[in-house]
Amino acid sequence: MSFLALQTRLSADGELQRELVNEGYPALLEIVRPLVSERASCSNENMVNYLLSLAWEKLHEGNWREVSQCWREIYALASFLKASLMSEASRWEECCRLCDIGLMLGGAETAVHSDLHAILQTAGKYLTCEDDNVKFDLTPIRSFPISHPISRIPAPSFERFLVEHLDVSVPVIMTGCLDGWNALSKWQYLSYWRAVAGYRTVPVEVGSNYLSEDWKQELMTLNEFFSRYFEASVLSPATKRRRKDTSASDKEIGYLAQHTLLEQIPELAKDIVIPDYCRMAPQGELQVVNIWLGPGGTVSPIHHDPYHNLLAQVVGSKYIRLYDPSQSEYLYAFQDGLLTNTSPVDVLHPDLKQFPQFGSAKYIDCELTAGDILYIPPKWWHYVQSLSSSCSVSFWFE
Repeated sequence: MSFLALQTRLSADGELQRELVNEGYPALLEIVRPLVSERASCSNENMVNYLLSLAWEKLHEGNWREVSQCWREIYALASFLKASLMSEASRWEECCRLCDIGLMLGGAETAVHSDLHAILQTAGKYLTCEDDNVKFDLTPIRSFPISHPISRIPAPSFERFLVEHLDVSVPVIMTGCLDGWNALSKWQYLSYWRAVAGYRTVPVEVGSNYLSEDWKQELMTLNEFFSRYFEASVLSPATKRRRKDTSASDKEIGYLAQHTLLEQIPELAKDIVIPDYCRMAPQGELQVVNIWLGPGGTVSPIHHDPYHNLLAQVVGSKYIRLYDPSQSEYLYAFQDGLLTNTSPVDVLHPDLKQFPQFGSAKYIDCELTAGDILYIPPKWWHYVQSLSSSCSVSFWFE
């Protein structure tokens, strides 16, 4: 079906219009999927914009977890169609942004996942990135006394990790496990990030942390992220000149947090190796790999996750405090809503009048440095604050 035929059908068929708006699947997918194969003749950008707008509206209604997969698929398909139009017009920056959003909202299962990556590869040849050969500023902005240190051991055997830690839910820091990672050296350089992915669009959390009133999410390129939220001392002269217009206020913090960046940008995934320890859990299945990238001072409030977690520190350092699930009664987790896995207590400045039992909570803590892996068992509460510019990779498995 051509765009003209699609437009005619949508205009004439009121029943179809209602079905698309209310259900989306299978009617719209049946119409849109064939358009992908005839993208060379897709010249009606208005129709593609309509499809994007319709899918975007559905994707942002209510809780994301309840969004139908069909609308994610439709958005990705429409993104691919519009990106094809943009590439034909050499609108490479717009093209990249749309492809990245299509990948993020569509997910890995979408039929055009590889097609979106292919367009991004082509676009990357036309987009220049700075190459100033400077590193992240790893000077600590603060330090914490380690009161109850987490055990630290050289890379253990699989049997030891299984018996002494995974099976009995005992946290541990493992050293020497990342020796084969190219990321340990490459990711220290802002120039490398810019060259590989500077033009790519990512979701950045802006604000003190996700419990703060000033918290929000913004889409921006990695180049914009570095310019706005990292110290001027690590930026090139050209970027420093731009900071006059683009830098954030001193109090504003940006954090690329809990994002599947390595899935979005496979070139970065080549720099790491998935730890074999992830295969030791009962199901031996890796659930998700997330990146945590930000300047010094980023905070993750006390929370817990449902999976085994290997947190690999690649760049910089973090202070981490862990609470056994048995300490839950002292942490005052939210009782309803989406944040029942999170505590409202400010670890550094707890309000003991509002949370009088928090002072009784027992914890263990550490400073996690580049090359370390911290094993966090399921349901263990953890508080995290970056001490310098920092990049971590978390592997959730079960």
